[in-house]
Amino acid sequence: MASNLGCIGLQPESEDGLLTLLNAVEGSMRPLGRTDQGAEVLQWTDDSGARLTLTVSGDDIVDLVPSYAGPTGVSLAGATRHGDFVAADVLDGDGELTTRLLCELEQRAFLPADGASGAAALTAFGLDVAVHPSEAAFTASDDSLLTPRESAGAAASGAGAARLAPESFISLGLFGTAGSQGDAEPYARLSGRVTSTETRTNSRTGQRFHAVGVQSIGMRLTVCLAATDHPTPPTSGSVVSGIVYLAASMPSLWPSAQRDRPTTRR
Repeated sequence: MASNLGCIGLQPESEDGLLTLLNAVEGSMRPLGRTDQGAEVLQWTDDSGARLTLTVSGDDIVDLVPSYAGPTGVSLAGATRHGDFVAADVLDGDGELTTRLLCELEQRAFLPADGASGAAALTAFGLDVAVHPSEAAFTASDDSLLTPRESAGAAASGAGAARLAPESFISLGLFGTAGSQGDAEPYARLSGRVTSTETRTNSRTGQRFHAVGVQSIGMRLTVCLAATDHPTPPTSGSVVSGIVYLAASMPSLWPSAQRDRPTTRR
């Protein structure tokens, strides 16, 4: 099973492999701003779309967020700090609440204390994900059971068993067993319909991964899958389902976006 980094072609070959990578790309990192405490936020984006956002204080890396340079496809509202991560509402096209999520955020260092709202690009690292050839195949599988078979026993797969829709989302960090602010992490149980797939090769490592466009309930996002876990790219119309780890980017929170925002004179 791939790690977050492995899902974007950056699986380290050794314990110090990530540090070696960061040293190698240091010269091509783009500075994006400084925090009020003087820490610098830097970002590196590979030609494959794999992305690393770092917060550096002196010689220390105080935060590292892997993600993917995908399109914006989700509207977040009331994004606020929740422990080391960010919690937010997910709104549909009519501005109605669809669900809530917990995620990493590239711009967490610049998130206002009273929260923020706006369009976001959402990356889901497919840590334990299955691909089903159709919605019908997903619905007939154990992966659609609300309570997994191994937890609920054989009765869970009976005729009256509760099942998830092909487009469904449960933020495990907020609604699952790790629900308190102290131990919540941005894992989610996601199911969604595949709309596109691009197989990418990370230029730094030569590792391949799939950037899968997925439509789920209230959101369009990119699910990144390591090719070692999924040798065959998912096809349009198939359903990906399983446990993912979430990272988001709200471009409007970058300091340059704040400076370039037009002001209204009264």
